Amino acid sequence: MQEQLQKLEVELREVTKNKEKLRKNLLELIEYTHMLRVTKKFVRRTVEFEPTYEEFPSLDTDSLLDYSCMQRLGAKLGFVSGLINQGKVEAFERMLWRVCKGYTIVTYAELDEPLEDPETGEVIKWYVFLISFWGEQIGHKVKKICDW
Repeated sequence: MQEQLQKLEVELREVTKNKEKLRKNLLELIEYTHMLRVTKKFVRRTVEFEPTYEEFPSLDTDSLLDYSCMQRLGAKLGFVSGLINQGKVEAFERMLWRVCKGYTIVTYAELDEPLEDPETGEVIKWYVFLISFWGEQIGHKVKKICDW
């Protein structure tokens, strides 16, 4: 009888752990779907308002200036997106600005519905962010800040 009770206790603990893992996975997937929806809107909006200007002056229109030494600078463009707690947005922006020296473009959108915080269990407001950056070094810094 005692042996069977111990087996049931172990199984119950295991079921409880699995339930908690599944709950966290569900919350992460819900956050991910919201993030994808909002990021998709960001990208659509960017494509609609694509700039029509030239990155560098053309040789045809500005023939008086010597552009023979100028070469196109190849910059690796990248982006990172994710969710951030409403209370951390200001500190997040400040840290990005200070570490990346303004070489990032951050866009935010508030989620329509509050979500549960996986760590505390509270239902709070979340923001989706999209950070655009130039270069690998800035990209590494941005990713470190986002993992914070």
